[in-house]
Order: sequence, then C-alpha cells, then structure tokens
Amino acid sequence: MSPAVPEVTVRAIAAGGDGVATLPDGRTVFIPRAAPGDRLRLRDLRLHKRFARARIDVVLEPGPDRVVPPCPHYDEDACGSCQLMHLSAGGQRAAKARIVGDALRRIARLDVADPEVLESSVQLGYRNKLTFALADGHFGYHPLAAADRVFEV
Repeated sequence: MSPAVPEVTVRAIAAGGDGVATLPDGRTVFIPRAAPGDRLRLRDLRLHKRFARARIDVVLEPGPDRVVPPCPHYDEDACGSCQLMHLSAGGQRAAKARIVGDALRRIARLDVADPEVLESSVQLGYRNKLTFALADGHFGYHPLAAADRVFEV
C-alpha cells in the first residue's frame, strides 16, 4: 500500500535541479520541476530510509519564481534536458548561486557566502553542446527519468 501523499512547501533547489521539501515525518523529499515557495500536493511518493522522492500532482500555490517554461518540449514531452526552465531568470541565478555556495561550504569546507551569478545577455540559445539520443527510430532527447525512451525534437 502506498503511503499517504502529503502537501509540502518547497524550500530550495538541490544540485540536480529537484525541489527540496520536508515531509511530515522529517524526511527530505526531492521533487523534479518544483520551485522554491511552491505549495504542492505530491504523487508517486517513494520513501527511502533517510529521504524520499515524489512528483508534483498539483501546484496548490506557485512560488514567486515559477514561470511558464518557454520551450514547448519542457512540459509536452517532459524533456529531461533542461532542469530549471520552470524558474524565472532571477530564480535560476539564485538557485545556481545557492548550489555552488553550498558545495563550497559542505565539500570544500570554505567559510564563504553564495557567489554572485551574473545575468546573461541571452535567456535561451546559449548552449554550445547538445547530446542527442537514438532509440526505436527516434532521434532526440530523453524524457525526464526515462533513459530508455526518446522523443523527437
């Protein structure tokens, strides 16, 4: 039997791009495509010994940096290529600064503040490397958490 699916509020973005929240039992839950400040009802909750993973069932109240992703593949195909496209440009910079700052403090054991992430002059179209996949006659990208499938771009 599946555990009861709670409502949570996302507090941050983890290094892999998942939103981070706390379940009522104290476990940290990682949620793809969640934004800081989002109040969510979860689905597909998978409990592990010290953490959990889940998906968004319903965004009950969006966080201040949640935006409609500009790429149609992000939602329509559940594209796994871009992890933060549901965040505003400022929200993406804040998440990246926090991720780098956290790594410097936790891994390098440096006593530093989050670094400043400079705004780019372009919002999209800046990638210089693409890795496409081929599966079952389809050439494109993998959907999020589905490395065995490919959707055409």
